[in-house]
Amino acid sequence: MIMMMEMTYTEMGEAIVADEIYDVIIIGGGASGMTTAIYSARAGLKTLIIERELYGGQMQSIDLIENYSGFDTISGEDLSEKMFSQMMNYDVEYKNAEVFNIARNVGQTIITTVYTTIGWFETKSVVIATGVKHKELDYVGNTKWKQLHCATCDGFMYKDKDVLVVGGGNSALTEALELSNVVKSVTIVHRRNEFRAEKILVDKVLSRDNITVLYNYVLDLAFPDASFVVLKSTDETSLISSRSFHVDGIFTYVGVEPQTEYLESLLPKINDSYGYVSTRGDLSTELVGVFAVGDVRSSSPRQIATAVGDGAHVVKSIKDFIEWRELC
Repeated sequence: MIMMMEMTYTEMGEAIVADEIYDVIIIGGGASGMTTAIYSARAGLKTLIIERELYGGQMQSIDLIENYSGFDTISGEDLSEKMFSQMMNYDVEYKNAEVFNIARNVGQTIITTVYTTIGWFETKSVVIATGVKHKELDYVGNTKWKQLHCATCDGFMYKDKDVLVVGGGNSALTEALELSNVVKSVTIVHRRNEFRAEKILVDKVLSRDNITVLYNYVLDLAFPDASFVVLKSTDETSLISSRSFHVDGIFTYVGVEPQTEYLESLLPKINDSYGYVSTRGDLSTELVGVFAVGDVRSSSPRQIATAVGDGAHVVKSIKDFIEWRELC
């Protein structure tokens, strides 16, 4: 068994110590985690969901969702609220805390202890639903500048100003479109000669008057206050090897990485070469009683719809495991 780490305490007083065993603890309160909680509670399982920030996860920062069935358009904030409200209609315990370690006691029965910043909790099964976070763009030279990743959170600070967006996927173009509604101008820098995003997003970007696209360029240098940038051409045939100009802020969307830092003691057994959690068809991992759903999975398409599907799917696997566990 992994030794218990030093317990932390909250300003409210002593940390919580487990006095009961949950059927399932879900780590992460995004779309996959909340859906898992809904289906788990409906199945009669004693359910705890733990989220360190705001329920909804990255969904909260999406200005407009256009590809979720049942809604022509809906904001990420509104969809998060609807999911959370529905979840809390069931017998689900919700705690706002950060998980910093998981320990497993594989004896006659399998018990997993989840250590958090408000105490520790014991469970028969664990669902990893902590999703992904934005990667930081590698800094060039010795200069560091503030990298922004959320138009909804930070766009208002750049009202009537000029911003740079680095990236060419769905996230970059979605955020550029949202920024264009607030800022004076958006310049998108993409290292390739065409975007990787969905056509509908590309068409919208190319039709927006205050968005300029620079293909075949990478960010080569930025002032510490992100007020001036130098771009380097990736096209060896181009007559223009670099560009430089003033900006007021830099938003970077160069991929994502899994949020699995708290799983350090378990990762060698359950992660792939990129750090994502590997799962079988039933969403179980190599560790008995540990499951994963949503964007944190290695084979996830990273869509809200598929995250919700994972949440619905995994509960049958959890029930089967608990029934097997009780027979052992």
